[in-house]
Amino acid sequence: MIRTLCLILLLSALAFGQKPQPHTSAYTIGPSIQPLVIIGEGWSQQFTFINVDYYQSGSTVPEPTSGTLRFIRSDGVDWQVPLKNYGTLSQIPVNLKPGQMLSVETEVLNTPQILGWAILDLPNSNSWGIYHSFTTFRKQLTGRPDFLTSVPFVDGLEDEWIIPFDNRGGKYPGIGVVNTSNRGPTTYRFDAYDSDGNLRRTFIKTVAAMNLVWFSLVDEYPELAGIDGQIKVTGGFLASAAVTLQFAPNGAFTAIPVVHTYGIP
Repeated sequence: MIRTLCLILLLSALAFGQKPQPHTSAYTIGPSIQPLVIIGEGWSQQFTFINVDYYQSGSTVPEPTSGTLRFIRSDGVDWQVPLKNYGTLSQIPVNLKPGQMLSVETEVLNTPQILGWAILDLPNSNSWGIYHSFTTFRKQLTGRPDFLTSVPFVDGLEDEWIIPFDNRGGKYPGIGVVNTSNRGPTTYRFDAYDSDGNLRRTFIKTVAAMNLVWFSLVDEYPELAGIDGQIKVTGGFLASAAVTLQFAPNGAFTAIPVVHTYGIP
């Protein structure tokens, strides 16, 4: 259904002589989501936004990217986050002309870990522009090297994903799903397949409105330890986002790309 809608919008743009603009996690138009924010226990994140509208071929009026970066706790409540050079805030204005860049970094705290998510809310379609956005995760612990990885912001419009996993050698993934809708809870179905394509486990997660659910796959489903494969996740029509980090036994971690299938069966 979503593929059909995208095709209709593309054909409409061509019919009216407009150049189609990209709409992906690499270059984005409109609001986007960072499904995971971690504060405490040595974690920090740097959120980077770059208005790249001047790369649009044939554009006569490059557009700004103007909106608000908002932080929301995992239970859906507005979140006061400690930010370098800003103080403790739940939101920050983002106003970027083509070619401008903004980086916002959280303070490193050693307090108990708190999880949440973030949204770059761009309510005015005349100020969406084309922008690139990503988050650099960093964990700093005394006497140990820093661990870093980066994760792009994503559209909050997905309803189906493929999440690869590799639980061999003591590795394990953390998986997060955000229900970005404020209309009520959403139920997600997870089908875990091994690398031979055999269905090994099906489970359900119900996520309240504006909430994040984050879980360790191996801790909750130990029968999936020691194998690799993929998880097909469905649910959350047009109001969801997903993310996964893979951890090694020594605490190192990296982001694993999540494939957004946009409802294609």
